[in-house]
Amino acid sequence: MELKKALKDYKIKIDKELDILFDKKIEEASRVSPEMEELVINLKDFVIRGGKRLRPILFIISYNCFKPNDEERAIKASISLELLHNFLLIHDDVIDNSDTRHNGATIHKHYETTYKNKYTDSQKFGESMAIIAGDMLFAYSNMIIAQSDFPNERKIGIFSRFNQTLIDTAYGECLDIIGGHKDISEVKKDYVERINVYKTAKYTFENPLIAGAILAGADKESQNALSEFGINMGIAFQIQDDILGLFGTEEKLGKPIDSDIKEGKKTIIMLHALEKCDKDQKKRLISILGKKDCSEEDIELIRKIVIDTGSLKFAKDLAETHINKATEGIDKSSLKDGCKKVFKDFAAYLKNRDY
Repeated sequence: MELKKALKDYKIKIDKELDILFDKKIEEASRVSPEMEELVINLKDFVIRGGKRLRPILFIISYNCFKPNDEERAIKASISLELLHNFLLIHDDVIDNSDTRHNGATIHKHYETTYKNKYTDSQKFGESMAIIAGDMLFAYSNMIIAQSDFPNERKIGIFSRFNQTLIDTAYGECLDIIGGHKDISEVKKDYVERINVYKTAKYTFENPLIAGAILAGADKESQNALSEFGINMGIAFQIQDDILGLFGTEEKLGKPIDSDIKEGKKTIIMLHALEKCDKDQKKRLISILGKKDCSEEDIELIRKIVIDTGSLKFAKDLAETHINKATEGIDKSSLKDGCKKVFKDFAAYLKNRDY
């Protein structure tokens, strides 16, 4: 309960810093044109209205482990991670042609519908504005670190880390797009595992943890321990996301629960189901995956197949295995006992998440 309260408190403080930043940027954009002011207002709404702030929180926790009593500076710097995250989300929504994010319209869909009667090709307009909006968040993210008062060598270390993470995430995104165009029979477990590492684990867990450690001046041995912890936690997190994408609720996820099915997303849980199901189940599952107009009955059928084949249990067990590996690695590391406890508590908290 103590950790849960701390996470909630961190989110409030992070949101306050985001508010301050966006209000400054809205004023700055208003001096350019009303359209630019509108764009930054829309950006603020998109970022503020949802998200768990997982990445900046991990950054703060990591920083605190190596440099306690300096939390205010860490919180101010942490929003760089949230801005970087939302930059990727906005572009990802264009790639996936998603309509909703954080219980509201995606940036490209907002502009498409708002200007439907004004511009001939409002879809193209919406996508163009979203790409620009994402680029702006990327610039804001860099600006937060560049204008901070940390030593220059640590700031250079952060930029190097961010750039490598974006390259890794691009690898994961490309693998995901290519996999999406392949027949599901062509996609193997190790391919999906590689996507989970590069698209999720590295940028959602490893990057914030190492970034916080770099800014706090942690040594390489500590950074390596956090890397191993982050990769295992990130893989578990993605498997949990795949489960929630099928068995969760739209209210908690902030997006339609059928989006993964409509995209024909090839997840560990789906590959396991295909491997274990009978011919009739396999035929039905393949016919529904990627179906743009799938019904509630279709979703329930896939859920039943996933449960009946033991794939739900398999996925839960696999996620737990990676969480256990993460905590075992932290236990064996040279980190201080207090830091070990923080990361182990976080792993236990994430183990039972339902959104």
